[in-house]
Amino acid sequence: MEGALAKVREAKRHQLAPLSSLVSVKPTRANDLVTSFEMGSKTFGKLFKVREYSEDKCTLRGFGQKTGKGEKNYLEFTRSLAEVFPPLK
Repeated sequence: MEGALAKVREAKRHQLAPLSSLVSVKPTRANDLVTSFEMGSKTFGKLFKVREYSEDKCTLRGFGQKTGKGEKNYLEFTRSLAEVFPPLK
């Protein structure tokens, strides 16, 4: 995300789209890849994996972050999260 724009991917092509024109899909289970669209949140626009899922709140860990002692987890309202696809390598 860049300000009020999101980078979206259609096949292998990337483009920027206004957040207001996108429809979010909430995560439904642990291990879903998500981003937060709650501006001002520490997790806004970054990629996370859902570690623990509930209808109200999700515990998140950084995408690509290994599990372990120094791991930083975030607690976010499920309604402020949107499921995303992993980046192309």
